[in-house]
Amino acid sequence: MQMPQTAKDVDTNTKGLARWTNGTNRFRVLRTHYTADPDKATKRWYEKTRPGYSKTGWDQEFEITFTSYEGKGVYRSQFANSPVAEGGHLVHNLGLEPDRPIYRIWDFGYHHPAVLFIQEASSHHHVVFDELMGTDIFLQDFVPMILEKMERIKGKFSYVKDFCDPAGKQPKSTGKSDLEILREFDIRPTWAQFEIKDTINYVRNSLTTTMADGMPVLLVDASNCPILVDGLSGGYRYAPAKEGKASKELPLDDGYYEHLQDCLRYYHGHRLRLKARKREENATSEDTRRRIASSRFESEQHGQGKDPDRRPDLIHPRDRYPGQGGFTDPRSDKAGVHPDRPRTDKVGGVKRRQIFVRDEYDGPRYSQLER
Repeated sequence: MQMPQTAKDVDTNTKGLARWTNGTNRFRVLRTHYTADPDKATKRWYEKTRPGYSKTGWDQEFEITFTSYEGKGVYRSQFANSPVAEGGHLVHNLGLEPDRPIYRIWDFGYHHPAVLFIQEASSHHHVVFDELMGTDIFLQDFVPMILEKMERIKGKFSYVKDFCDPAGKQPKSTGKSDLEILREFDIRPTWAQFEIKDTINYVRNSLTTTMADGMPVLLVDASNCPILVDGLSGGYRYAPAKEGKASKELPLDDGYYEHLQDCLRYYHGHRLRLKARKREENATSEDTRRRIASSRFESEQHGQGKDPDRRPDLIHPRDRYPGQGGFTDPRSDKAGVHPDRPRTDKVGGVKRRQIFVRDEYDGPRYSQLER
């Protein structure tokens, strides 16, 4: 999947302008933003003009966004509804990489069943390249629509992996669960239960984290995913705050935008959850290493912990505190361990060597970190 790097690659030759052909109806589209006008592409013009409009009015008139803003958009501050060449998240009609798999993510329901199509490019960008959402349709009638889409891209990917809504295993009034219906079409998705708040944070990480090429991890093909783009731009939102009540931390069940957004969350739960956790673990490990280093004795910080005689100006730990305590190396069976105390323990999850003192000493007992 070739990633656009410049304005020319995304079929635009002027800032604020973008051209593409709609992948479904083949219409030629020209997107014109106010920044295409040099007189309006200035901070001075923005600061002068913006106060005269409400947020909804400004976004509809100038930002080419026509979504509802009853409450705060879930990803409104992270998602940029503009081409990647302008620092946004949008690409147009990217080709698939035939040696890479694609992922179909299913959200069930009669009113608006939905499926997202995603491919992780060789550059490790996760590209949402298509969407499909039905209206008042049974799953057994919706699946053939998905298979028809698959026929159009046959041979342009290596294999298909499916993820789905965990509710798919629940039996319906017809006697069959959604998973059973999918099996009749030889579709066998993987499902798992995720916390909504966690998966929303995974999506935010993908929107705000950039790769080595400067583009964000998550990219969306605006030519084929208009509903998803509208949802990311503010249609998928939290409930409006009510006076005297705390704001809800979960998005609205709006019956429309939520379905494709749920698909996006499921994908991140399955595919990007472990990567997000790895980043958190790395950050935690680094913090732990810093704290361990700062808590060592001065002799250890200078690399002299094993041979204090090399630094006669520093006091060895066994002589630092009163009580003639015996220094114990837990790896040695010959160490003079007090019979009433264990050889080692764990403090804060970190294994330590112990410095033991006589019982008659009433002062504090100290421990030294194991190197």
